[in-house]
Amino acid sequence: MCYVVIGEFLCKELRGNGLWAKKRSTVTSIFLSVLDKGMLYTVKNMMVENKELVYNDGVVKLFLYTKGKRGGSEDLKSLLTYFEETTQDNAVDAELLEIQRIVGTVKRSRETEDRYMTLQEIIDHEKDFSYQDGLEQGLERGLQQIVRTCQSLNQTKEKTIEMLIQQCNLTEEAAKEYVSLYWEENVAN
Repeated sequence: MCYVVIGEFLCKELRGNGLWAKKRSTVTSIFLSVLDKGMLYTVKNMMVENKELVYNDGVVKLFLYTKGKRGGSEDLKSLLTYFEETTQDNAVDAELLEIQRIVGTVKRSRETEDRYMTLQEIIDHEKDFSYQDGLEQGLERGLQQIVRTCQSLNQTKEKTIEMLIQQCNLTEEAAKEYVSLYWEENVAN
């Protein structure tokens, strides 16, 4: 029920800002963080080779920032303030009072009292997940750059594999996989 209320609120907010089509998106992911100056960013997939071509696959990612100051309406600001600190004092309108009522019911429920996560716990979990995901992406990009640098320095594939094994502590199988992935065959040595 709480998700429905929040979802309806966000749909109304996004329609008001022209960010939500009349037809509902197939997939909408909402990310909540405290790390930006803007309140709301909407991300949609696009064609890399032809940026003018509209690619409406129905996937929309919303990035909401609880500490954001720019963009978004006063209603969105109130919602993000409420998300930041879920208290009765921050439930300043009918929608937030309904969310507060639902949150209170869930917290008081004996069936869920040991199982619910506070908003801060969810944010902390997402932050840890995002950090790990960013770390993995950074390592992947670093290995890609190493392979391409070796290639640009006229190293052979075999020497590059050896270097990845010795310097990056990769297994031979993993090193071969990275060279296979990132070695550009059309580049002359």
